[in-house]
Amino acid sequence: MKLHLGAFDQILPGWINTDVTPHLWIARAPGAARLACLLGLISRERLAQHERGIFAKLRRLDVRRRFPYPDDSVTAVYSSHMLEHIPRSAAAFCLKECHRGLKPGGVIRIAVPDLDQWIREYDPAQPD
Repeated sequence: MKLHLGAFDQILPGWINTDVTPHLWIARAPGAARLACLLGLISRERLAQHERGIFAKLRRLDVRRRFPYPDDSVTAVYSSHMLEHIPRSAAAFCLKECHRGLKPGGVIRIAVPDLDQWIREYDPAQPD
């Protein structure tokens, strides 16, 4: 089992692609995406993704909660630019859950923003 956390619209074939996006619910209600587009709630690009079934391929997984997978059951975990969007305590919990679920020899690959660049760009006069 390979687990993709925070997949949104980047579906990886052969992986369990997870997210908490509201698009999960829209994808499960016939006609909801078209209605959301007509109401200006989603773009035509997003509607096209719904029509292609992108969001129907996602499974809901809240990384702030215990993962519904047994210990030592996951061969790989991948996440790109998801951890920086959750509180630090939730990120720490998520990483513990990844570790709990990983089989011995399993691999975790996590991409986050480049901290060195953020430090170089930081201006103490403009901390926000």
